Amino acid sequence: QSWSLSLQQRLLRYLNLGVTYSWRTVDFEATQTGLAVSRSDDSNTLNVSLSTRVFERGSIGINYQTRKYDSNSAAFAYDSDQYGAEFSYRF
Repeated sequence: QSWSLSLQQRLLRYLNLGVTYSWRTVDFEATQTGLAVSRSDDSNTLNVSLSTRVFERGSIGINYQTRKYDSNSAAFAYDSDQYGAEFSYRF
């Protein structure tokens, strides 16, 4: 099962803000009989981006993503934070 919610908003006439939150759950089961290998994972992810146009045909932006991945098996649980920057120009 999964769902997500996204918002795109222009701020102060020149900035574009994007926010996306998503949740996902996955259940894993053994494919062979006799194996006790079952797992249940939940993932929560938040993405935030901010961009603006530059030089009429270009854009520059920054983004941030945080993810919390929970599992009933500790070996698969983790948290992560990622940051990024982007520059593009159309010819």
